[in-house]
Amino acid sequence: MTVDASSPRTARDALLTELLSDIGNLHDDVKAIPSLLRLSMSDSLEIIANAVADAEATAQTLQVATKDAIQSTATRVALEAGVELAGAIQQSLERTFEPSLARASTRIDEMEQRLKSLSGSVRDTHATRINYIVLIGFVAAMLLSLGGIFWVAAIAQQNSDTNKWFYGEYKAQRAIIDGLPLELKKRFAN
Repeated sequence: MTVDASSPRTARDALLTELLSDIGNLHDDVKAIPSLLRLSMSDSLEIIANAVADAEATAQTLQVATKDAIQSTATRVALEAGVELAGAIQQSLERTFEPSLARASTRIDEMEQRLKSLSGSVRDTHATRINYIVLIGFVAAMLLSLGGIFWVAAIAQQNSDTNKWFYGEYKAQRAIIDGLPLELKKRFAN
C-alpha cells in the first residue's frame, strides 16, 4: 500500500489544506474588487453625464424658443413699453438660466471629485443604493429646474398677450386719429 504525498495524513493537515484553499479564493475575490469598482463608477458617471447633457439640451432649446418668441413680439409692438417689457423678460431669463446651469455644473464637478476620491476605497454593500439615491436627487433637481423654466415661459406668454392687447389698442387709436378731419388733426398736431 503506497501513501499519496498530496493527500493529507491527519485531520489537521486536511483542515490546513481547506483553509489555504479558502484563503486563495478570498485573495482572488479581493483582486477583482478594483475592476468591479471601475465598472460601477463608469456606469454611474455615464448615467449622470447623459442626464446632464439632456438637461442642458432642453434648457438650450427652451432658451432659444423663448428668446425667439420675445424677439418676434418686440418687433410687432410699436410702443416703447412693449420693448422695455421684452428686455426685462430677457434679463429675467438670463438670470434664471445661467445660475441654474452653473450650479448644475458645480454639483457635477463635486460629484466627480467625490467619486474619484472613493476609487481607492473598497466598495461597500450600500454603494448601489447610494448611486440610485444620488441619481434620484439629481433627476429631482433637474425636474425642479425644468418646472422653473416652464413657469418663466408661461409668464413670457402672458406678457406676449399683454403686448398684443397694447398693440391692438394702439392700432384702434391710430385708426380713430387717421379718420379725423384735417382741421382737427392740425389742432392736435402740437
